[in-house]
Order: sequence, then C-alpha cells, then structure tokens
Amino acid sequence: MMLTIGEISERCNVSQDFIRDEIKRGNVPAYKLGRVVRIREDEWNAYLARNRIFPRPSAANDNRKSKSHREAVDKLKSILGG
Repeated sequence: MMLTIGEISERCNVSQDFIRDEIKRGNVPAYKLGRVVRIREDEWNAYLARNRIFPRPSAANDNRKSKSHREAVDKLKSILGG
C-alpha cells in the first residue's frame, strides 16, 4: 500500500515538513506519482523500526546518582533554602 505524506503525518503526529526532510536526507524512500509523493507502507514501517529507541538494560534499575551530582543538588538546596 502506498501512503501520502499527509497520511503518514496524521498517523504519526509529525509535520509534513519533517517527512519531506527525511525523504530529502535519503532516510525514507519515496516515489513521485504525478504531482503526489508516495511512500510504500512497508518502507515507512522499516524506517520506524530503524529509528526505534530501546532503553538501556540497566536504566530500569539504575536510580543511583553520582556523588558529585548529589553534592551539587545538596549545595543548590542549601543556597535556595530548600
């Protein structure tokens, strides 16, 4: 299935300019059919998969802060009276 820039923009809640920029950068393959630019749905899905962000494995249980960070926070609190 072929999608227009407008359809992708609505589905993903991004601007049409963002999608056009990704096409210009070569990140998303597109096809010009007459006056309308279209993107194959499977190629858009592949783009999304390539840009997926995975959390670091240790991020879920890494709530420790460095000593210098804690010291800086404590200093700010004392300055601000908190």
